Amino acid sequence: MCTSILPDGIRERREKGSGVEPAVKFPRRDEESINKSLLTGLYFPRIFMEEARRFIPRVKPNEYCMVAIDILHFRLLNKFHGRSSGDKLLRKVADYLEETRKEHGGVTGYFEGDNFCIVMPWQMELIRGLRNHIEESILSLGGTIGVAPALGISPIDDVMLPPGNFLRQGYPGFDLHQRAGSYRLLRPQYGRSSGGRDAPSYGGH
Repeated sequence: MCTSILPDGIRERREKGSGVEPAVKFPRRDEESINKSLLTGLYFPRIFMEEARRFIPRVKPNEYCMVAIDILHFRLLNKFHGRSSGDKLLRKVADYLEETRKEHGGVTGYFEGDNFCIVMPWQMELIRGLRNHIEESILSLGGTIGVAPALGISPIDDVMLPPGNFLRQGYPGFDLHQRAGSYRLLRPQYGRSSGGRDAPSYGGH
């Protein structure tokens, strides 16, 4: 037996001199697809932030906004209707975000789990359409009480600011955490402060 490393990093084993092709061939992913989620087809968080940083300075102040999307109680959909239904919902959301981007411009990203983000025109009819689509998609997959979209919206009023600023402003209950070049949304976990009042502390989603 001999082992060779293919150009795309796939390890292939074959009989020496037999010329037999491997039984399973994996599709080769180009650089663009490597930067995107296989499930949703949207940019991973780090690439989304890079693309948003390039896109935002090219638009006018208040022409676009940053929208952070969280599907509340998403786990209930998986629990009662199966993981395949959850995956279908994520793809429906992603497809709609991409349709919006292609028609109106912007940047789309998938922040793992049930979190998405989009830079899109600051037009309430488009934002209402986004929310309505997610709600209808949840119902079409059986629906579950409590499963609903939460949208955090921040108009991009200063195009020279980094995109993370608008994500924080749009969803005050979330913080953007950067470590080792990766980004993720953090969900607040409420606890008691020393003064006895409820105060948010941030834990991983």
